[in-house]
This record gives sequence, structure tokens and C-alpha cells, in this order.
Amino acid sequence: MRHFKHQILFILIVLYSCGHDNQSRKVQSASIDILHNDTLFKNFDTLENKWNSTPVNFDTLYRLAKQLNKQADNYPNRKEIKLTEIYKRCADIYRAQQFPDCDPNKSQLLCSKDTLLIIDCYKKAIGIFQSNSNSLSGSSTDAIILSSSFADAMFQLADVYEQLGKFQLALPYRQEYLALLLRTEKPNLEMVADAYMYLGSNYELQKDYRTAYKFYLKELEN
Repeated sequence: MRHFKHQILFILIVLYSCGHDNQSRKVQSASIDILHNDTLFKNFDTLENKWNSTPVNFDTLYRLAKQLNKQADNYPNRKEIKLTEIYKRCADIYRAQQFPDCDPNKSQLLCSKDTLLIIDCYKKAIGIFQSNSNSLSGSSTDAIILSSSFADAMFQLADVYEQLGKFQLALPYRQEYLALLLRTEKPNLEMVADAYMYLGSNYELQKDYRTAYKFYLKELEN
């Protein structure tokens, strides 16, 4: 009987220990997540400070952007709107790299080994906003549209495709960028005029001069 009681006591101790270990693991996991989150956004702040500093050390920025890119890819909450800014800034930094031996008649993007990564970063920035757009409305959506993160990611991705000579891939982003500006309650008319101009330029590059002319007229109206 005493032996049976000892067995029960032993089982209870084991169960308590397992429960305690599980709780400890949960606390540890939560702590790792918090640390991961803090590290990601602290590193982004560091990157932004260096991006806005004078003079700008692009080699350091490039290394930091590569590290930050990997951290952002591993971030668990894929709907975190701040990732839009992170991915866009990484793409901006990759594009800032210069290649002296590049053919001067070519776009620098054609000489960059990060071209696909640049496109991927802009697409991720756009996708994260779009995944949040259903839960946003009115002024919240307008604020993000007019911010330098989402709308500019759309604009820059179109620019990348055009520099690569992929005008048809750029066209939907030019169209969507204009549509975003027109959706806001108080669109910036100068930005709208520029959007019409770039859209007209895209059609001109595709030798659709009739449509290009139509958008150039819209630019002048604004």
C-alpha cells in the first residue's frame, strides 16, 4: 500500500514537472518572440538613421539591409503593416548600389545581382498592405496610401520593370498607383499629374501613342 502511494506521488510529481516545463517553454518562446520583434524594429530604426545620415555609407547600408531582409522574412506576423516600410527600404538600398563597369547605355538594374530580390521586396511590401486593406477603411486607408511606404512601393516597382524593359509588367502598377491617388478624399494634384505623365510614358514606350497622348492631356489638366 505504501509502495502504491509512492507511485502515485511520483506520477503527480512528474505531471507537475511536465506542466511546469511546458509553461517554462511557453514563457521562453514568448520571450524569444518579443526579443525577435524588438530586434527587427530596432534594426530597422538603425537602418533608417543611417539612410538619412550624411554622408551615407552605402556599403554598410547594404549589409544591414541584407540582414534586415532575412529577419523580416522570418517575422511571424505577415500582416504587420510596418513590414511594408521595411521591405520597401531594403529594395531602395539594393537599387542604390552602383556598378562602375556597367554599360553606360544600360540601366544599373541590368548589372545588379539583386534585381530579382528588389522586385520581390517591392511585391512583398505591396502584398502586406493589400492583406490589410480589407480591415481598413476611410481615413486609415487614405493615410497609408499617401504614406511613402505603400504608394511609393507601387510606383517604384513600375519604375524597376520599365528600366528592365518590361513595360507590360509595369503597366498594372502604373494604373493602380493612379487609382490609389484618385481614391483619396484630397488627392495631391501634383502627384496625380505625375501619375498621368508616367502612365502616358509607359504607353509611349509600348508605342501606343494614341493612349499615351490621352494621358499626357490628363497630366496637363491637373
